[in-house]
Amino acid sequence: MDEEQATNIDELFPKLKGESSLVPDGAKQGEPVQAEGSEPSLHQIIGTIAAVIGSDALPEPDRTELRRWAPCKPTPFAFHWLWLSYVPDKMRQESKRVGWMTIFWGIAAMGAKSHRPGRKFGAALGKSGYSRMRFERMLNATDRNRAALLMSGVHFLKAKEERFDWCDPAAFLLTTDAVKWNRIRDRIIEDYIRNEMKHAKKGS
Repeated sequence: MDEEQATNIDELFPKLKGESSLVPDGAKQGEPVQAEGSEPSLHQIIGTIAAVIGSDALPEPDRTELRRWAPCKPTPFAFHWLWLSYVPDKMRQESKRVGWMTIFWGIAAMGAKSHRPGRKFGAALGKSGYSRMRFERMLNATDRNRAALLMSGVHFLKAKEERFDWCDPAAFLLTTDAVKWNRIRDRIIEDYIRNEMKHAKKGS
Protein backbone atom coordinates (compact mmCIF):
# COMPACT_ATOMS: atom_id res chain seq x y z
CA MET A 1 0.00 0.00 0.00
CA ASP A 2 1.16 3.56 -0.73
CA GLU A 3 2.35 4.83 2.70
CA GLU A 4 1.82 8.50 1.83
CA GLN A 5 -1.76 7.84 0.75
CA ALA A 6 -2.49 5.83 3.89
CA THR A 7 -1.13 8.58 6.11
CA ASN A 8 -3.09 11.31 4.37
CA ILE A 9 -6.43 9.51 4.48
CA ASP A 10 -6.04 8.34 8.05
CA GLU A 11 -5.20 11.89 9.12
CA LEU A 12 -8.47 13.06 7.54
CA PHE A 13 -10.41 10.20 9.11
CA PRO A 14 -9.00 9.83 12.65
CA LYS A 15 -9.18 6.28 13.97
CA LEU A 16 -12.49 5.48 15.56
CA LYS A 17 -12.57 4.30 19.17
CA GLY A 18 -15.08 1.86 20.54
CA GLU A 19 -17.09 -0.86 18.85
CA SER A 20 -15.62 -2.50 15.78
CA SER A 21 -16.89 -5.08 13.29
CA LEU A 22 -13.50 -5.74 11.70
CA VAL A 23 -12.49 -9.31 10.96
CA PRO A 24 -9.19 -10.13 12.69
CA ASP A 25 -6.64 -12.64 11.38
CA GLY A 26 -7.95 -16.17 11.68
CA ALA A 27 -11.60 -15.19 12.01
CA LYS A 28 -14.23 -16.48 9.63
CA GLN A 29 -14.68 -13.98 6.83
CA GLY A 30 -17.99 -12.16 6.86
CA GLU A 31 -18.77 -12.54 10.56
CA PRO A 32 -19.02 -9.26 12.52
CA VAL A 33 -16.50 -9.49 15.35
CA GLN A 34 -16.33 -7.37 18.47
CA ALA A 35 -12.72 -6.22 18.76
CA GLU A 36 -12.49 -4.62 22.16
CA GLY A 37 -10.42 -1.45 22.28
CA SER A 38 -9.63 -1.50 18.55
CA GLU A 39 -9.37 1.69 16.55
CA PRO A 40 -10.22 0.91 12.91
CA SER A 41 -8.95 3.25 10.21
CA LEU A 42 -10.85 4.03 7.03
CA HIS A 43 -8.49 1.65 5.19
CA GLN A 44 -9.41 -1.19 7.54
CA ILE A 45 -13.13 -0.49 7.30
CA ILE A 46 -13.12 -0.37 3.48
CA GLY A 47 -10.89 -3.45 3.27
CA THR A 48 -13.25 -5.44 5.47
CA ILE A 49 -16.37 -4.33 3.58
CA ALA A 50 -14.75 -5.16 0.23
CA ALA A 51 -13.80 -8.62 1.50
CA VAL A 52 -17.33 -9.28 2.80
CA ILE A 53 -19.07 -8.11 -0.39
CA GLY A 54 -16.75 -10.30 -2.47
CA SER A 55 -17.22 -13.38 -0.29
CA ASP A 56 -19.88 -16.01 0.33
CA ALA A 57 -20.88 -14.05 3.45
CA LEU A 58 -23.06 -11.98 1.13
CA PRO A 59 -25.50 -14.12 -0.92
CA GLU A 60 -25.43 -13.54 -4.66
CA PRO A 61 -29.05 -12.21 -4.76
CA ASP A 62 -28.06 -9.53 -2.26
CA ARG A 63 -24.97 -8.64 -4.28
CA THR A 64 -27.19 -8.32 -7.35
CA GLU A 65 -29.52 -5.97 -5.48
CA LEU A 66 -26.55 -3.79 -4.54
CA ARG A 67 -25.43 -3.64 -8.19
CA ARG A 68 -28.92 -2.63 -9.36
CA TRP A 69 -29.17 0.30 -6.98
CA ALA A 70 -29.33 3.91 -8.22
CA PRO A 71 -29.55 7.16 -6.20
CA CYS A 72 -33.25 7.49 -7.04
CA LYS A 73 -34.06 4.01 -5.64
CA PRO A 74 -34.66 2.83 -2.06
CA THR A 75 -31.72 1.15 -0.35
CA PRO A 76 -31.84 -2.68 -0.56
CA PHE A 77 -31.85 -5.07 2.40
CA ALA A 78 -28.14 -5.84 1.92
CA PHE A 79 -27.28 -2.19 2.47
CA HIS A 80 -28.83 -2.21 5.93
CA TRP A 81 -27.06 -5.44 6.87
CA LEU A 82 -23.66 -4.05 5.81
CA TRP A 83 -24.41 -0.64 7.34
CA LEU A 84 -25.27 -2.11 10.75
CA SER A 85 -22.66 -4.89 10.74
CA TYR A 86 -19.55 -3.19 9.35
CA VAL A 87 -19.87 0.60 9.56
CA PRO A 88 -18.77 1.87 13.01
CA ASP A 89 -21.33 3.89 14.96
CA LYS A 90 -19.37 7.14 14.63
CA MET A 91 -19.50 6.91 10.81
CA ARG A 92 -23.16 5.92 10.60
CA GLN A 93 -24.68 9.41 10.44
CA GLU A 94 -27.81 9.82 8.34
CA SER A 95 -25.99 12.38 6.14
CA LYS A 96 -23.53 9.65 5.08
CA ARG A 97 -26.12 7.03 4.13
CA VAL A 98 -26.02 7.71 0.36
CA GLY A 99 -22.22 7.85 0.46
CA TRP A 100 -21.98 4.43 2.07
CA MET A 101 -24.58 2.99 -0.29
CA THR A 102 -22.55 4.29 -3.24
CA ILE A 103 -19.44 2.57 -1.85
CA PHE A 104 -21.32 -0.73 -1.38
CA TRP A 105 -22.78 -0.41 -4.89
CA GLY A 106 -19.37 0.27 -6.45
CA ILE A 107 -17.56 -2.60 -4.77
CA ALA A 108 -20.36 -4.98 -5.78
CA ALA A 109 -20.52 -3.59 -9.33
CA MET A 110 -16.76 -3.89 -9.91
CA GLY A 111 -16.81 -7.58 -9.00
CA ALA A 112 -14.34 -9.78 -7.14
CA LYS A 113 -11.14 -8.11 -5.96
CA SER A 114 -12.54 -4.68 -6.86
CA HIS A 115 -10.57 -3.06 -4.02
CA ARG A 116 -6.89 -2.64 -4.93
CA PRO A 117 -5.10 -0.99 -1.97
CA GLY A 118 -2.57 1.65 -2.97
CA ARG A 119 -3.94 2.14 -6.51
CA LYS A 120 -5.16 5.74 -6.38
CA PHE A 121 -8.58 6.58 -7.80
CA GLY A 122 -7.42 9.71 -9.66
CA ALA A 123 -4.45 7.82 -11.09
CA ALA A 124 -6.70 5.04 -12.36
CA LEU A 125 -8.98 7.57 -14.10
CA GLY A 126 -6.02 9.44 -15.60
CA LYS A 127 -4.35 6.30 -16.90
CA SER A 128 -7.60 4.96 -18.38
CA GLY A 129 -8.31 8.10 -20.41
CA TYR A 130 -11.32 9.38 -18.51
CA SER A 131 -12.15 12.74 -20.09
CA ARG A 132 -11.11 15.87 -18.23
CA MET A 133 -14.57 17.39 -18.69
CA ARG A 134 -16.30 14.44 -17.01
CA PHE A 135 -13.63 14.29 -14.34
CA GLU A 136 -14.06 17.99 -13.50
CA ARG A 137 -17.85 17.62 -13.37
CA MET A 138 -17.48 14.82 -10.85
CA LEU A 139 -14.98 16.70 -8.67
CA ASN A 140 -17.07 19.91 -8.72
CA ALA A 141 -20.43 18.23 -8.13
CA THR A 142 -22.79 19.36 -5.40
CA ASP A 143 -23.69 16.95 -2.62
CA ARG A 144 -26.89 16.01 -4.46
CA ASN A 145 -25.11 14.99 -7.68
CA ARG A 146 -21.80 13.73 -6.29
CA ALA A 147 -22.78 10.07 -5.96
CA ALA A 148 -24.30 9.83 -9.46
CA LEU A 149 -21.29 11.43 -11.14
CA LEU A 150 -18.84 9.27 -9.20
CA MET A 151 -20.85 6.23 -10.29
CA SER A 152 -20.29 7.29 -13.91
CA GLY A 153 -16.53 7.25 -13.31
CA VAL A 154 -16.74 3.83 -11.68
CA HIS A 155 -18.71 2.46 -14.65
CA PHE A 156 -15.93 3.74 -16.93
CA LEU A 157 -13.20 2.04 -14.87
CA LYS A 158 -15.19 -1.18 -14.75
CA ALA A 159 -15.39 -1.21 -18.56
CA LYS A 160 -11.60 -0.75 -18.65
CA GLU A 161 -11.14 -3.51 -16.03
CA GLU A 162 -9.21 -1.01 -13.93
CA ARG A 163 -9.26 -1.71 -10.19
CA PHE A 164 -8.43 0.92 -7.58
CA ASP A 165 -8.29 1.73 -3.89
CA TRP A 166 -11.81 2.52 -2.65
CA CYS A 167 -10.50 4.71 0.19
CA ASP A 168 -10.23 7.84 -1.99
CA PRO A 169 -13.84 7.63 -3.27
CA ALA A 170 -14.97 6.81 0.28
CA ALA A 171 -13.24 9.87 1.72
CA PHE A 172 -14.58 11.99 -1.15
CA LEU A 173 -18.17 10.84 -0.47
CA LEU A 174 -18.13 10.75 3.32
CA THR A 175 -16.18 13.84 4.37
CA THR A 176 -18.38 16.71 5.57
CA ASP A 177 -15.68 19.11 6.79
CA ALA A 178 -15.08 21.59 3.91
CA VAL A 179 -11.34 22.02 4.52
CA LYS A 180 -10.70 18.26 4.70
CA TRP A 181 -12.93 17.60 1.70
CA ASN A 182 -10.97 20.10 -0.40
CA ARG A 183 -7.72 18.38 0.55
CA ILE A 184 -9.13 15.04 -0.63
CA ARG A 185 -10.43 16.61 -3.83
CA ASP A 186 -7.08 18.29 -4.54
CA ARG A 187 -5.20 15.01 -4.08
CA ILE A 188 -7.52 13.15 -6.47
CA ILE A 189 -7.07 15.91 -9.08
CA GLU A 190 -3.27 15.86 -8.73
CA ASP A 191 -3.15 12.06 -9.03
CA TYR A 192 -5.22 12.33 -12.23
CA ILE A 193 -2.97 15.04 -13.71
CA ARG A 194 0.27 13.20 -12.86
CA ASN A 195 -0.93 10.08 -14.68
CA GLU A 196 -2.32 12.09 -17.58
CA MET A 197 1.07 13.82 -17.99
CA LYS A 198 2.96 10.53 -17.65
CA HIS A 199 0.97 8.87 -20.43
CA ALA A 200 1.17 11.98 -22.62
CA LYS A 201 4.99 11.80 -22.42
CA LYS A 202 4.97 8.12 -23.34
CA GLY A 203 2.87 8.89 -26.42
CA SER A 204 5.09 11.75 -27.60
